Amino acid sequence: MYQKFNSIIISILVMLFSIKSSLAEITFQDILENPSDLEMNLKYASEQEALGRYKSTLTTLERLNMLYPVNTDIKLYLISILLKMDSAVKLQLMIETMLQDPNTTKETRDYIEEILQTIREQSKPDAKWFAYADINYMQTDHSNIDGISKTGNLFASDNIQAFASDSLRYDKTYSRGSVVTVGKNLSANSAISLTAGLSINTQNKGILNENDVVSTSVSYSKISGKHMSIPYIFYSRPNERSAADVSTRGIGFNNSYSVDKNNSITYSASASSSIYNKVARKESELADDANNDIYTISVGNNYTFLGKNLISTKFSYLEKDADNNFASPRPIPSLLRIFL
Repeated sequence: MYQKFNSIIISILVMLFSIKSSLAEITFQDILENPSDLEMNLKYASEQEALGRYKSTLTTLERLNMLYPVNTDIKLYLISILLKMDSAVKLQLMIETMLQDPNTTKETRDYIEEILQTIREQSKPDAKWFAYADINYMQTDHSNIDGISKTGNLFASDNIQAFASDSLRYDKTYSRGSVVTVGKNLSANSAISLTAGLSINTQNKGILNENDVVSTSVSYSKISGKHMSIPYIFYSRPNERSAADVSTRGIGFNNSYSVDKNNSITYSASASSSIYNKVARKESELADDANNDIYTISVGNNYTFLGKNLISTKFSYLEKDADNNFASPRPIPSLLRIFL
């Protein structure tokens, strides 16, 4: 990313301190015994960098920077390591410190301006618009859907009877669909996207699970400091073969707040409304009674420990208001998930 800049810095250090590339010649014990030896410490930092141990290199250079605060070459070397580690906060602090330092030469300031310009250019979205499509196909084999016995008979009302002639023993369900997303980067930290999808579900023999589902959603994502927010609106309408069609529309938002590198808090809320189509249902007089509104809220916490272990807790509440006074669900207890 900054190979040219890094090459210049390394070349300057080689000329000034005659550092020869020789891996693992200097041990950490040597550094402890000679903490202020500039040449030895720089050579140790170079060896650690060659081995890919950037944290060790960074620690050594930060210590040298405190011991030799007017040494511009150490600061430039430190900047090159911060760039490799992609440490934005420390990099910004180092650049600001060097720009405010009266000992910083014009040549060094020019280097810093080049770095800042490169960072600005790379922080811009590569493309204003983006688009992608997902295509899926799934086949499900059902075994003995109607629970037919081995003899093909059932015992009902004290009599042995045969299963209905249209009872299904085996069937297959096919699902084909695609989702297309088109979006635009509004800035380096925000974007808006539109998603539209179609799913077609058919059966080989029966029609119970047959439907076409059309769905669409619009979302906006924004990163602000430690917050990442995604408000959205959505709409879906399945065309059922053997049930009342229903259209669902709603709004909501998800937000994540990063407390530190190990802790994050998530919270979300949504509201949706489902309206049934009377025409597509035999019991048309009951179809409107199933119309409902659903409201949900949730709060959660993700905690990472020992590198790759995650404890996730979540508390959510759902309320459903239907025209026929369905019982509203009570709050869902906190859920505890542990990933090791």
